[in-house]
Amino acid sequence: FVLLGFSNDVKTNLVLFVIFLFLYLVSINANGLILCLILIDTNLHIPMFFFFCVLSLMDLCLTSTILPRFLVDLVSGQRIISLAACTVQFYIIILLVGTECLLLALMAYDRFVAICRPLHYPIVMRWSNCHRMTALVWILSFVIFILPTFARSVPLCYPNQINHFMCEVIAVLQLACSDIHYSVLLMLITCFIALFLPFLFILASYILILLSVL
Repeated sequence: FVLLGFSNDVKTNLVLFVIFLFLYLVSINANGLILCLILIDTNLHIPMFFFFCVLSLMDLCLTSTILPRFLVDLVSGQRIISLAACTVQFYIIILLVGTECLLLALMAYDRFVAICRPLHYPIVMRWSNCHRMTALVWILSFVIFILPTFARSVPLCYPNQINHFMCEVIAVLQLACSDIHYSVLLMLITCFIALFLPFLFILASYILILLSVL
């Protein structure tokens, strides 16, 4: 595959390289600092910061899946990615983004129990439950986001030019030789289930928290 990226202008690519390198280093340092602080400080060994730790780890993995390759492409100018590498990047991005959405809903539930059901909190959010719920988030993300992509194979045309700087879902689907209406519909249904429903859950949790505080 050929990743078209942003521009073919050398000066523009150098500017973009500096900007995205700075953003990548900020992301690495910030998430790394969060992980170190939570692991070192025993006062932070509570469920809320455990979920923050998992979230920071996922952010590290997500940025490291996308930006290093993009930075190399900006400098080299070749922007060629193999089918295997594109597939791996494609699935890792889908899995991590989906897991983050579900994890944010789990973090909202943690705050709801802590504020609205404080006497039940030590039992509901004990460590064994936290580990089970985190594992469930990963499993649900795999089932909701990854498994539907195997429901129907989409043949791609050659030569393949992806109008993006990474193997993003829509950009890859635009290379399909066959009808993609079924794939787009499946993606919309998946996004509704895995993105909109957690958003409603988060919204409801914080509304209940606000009412409890008031």
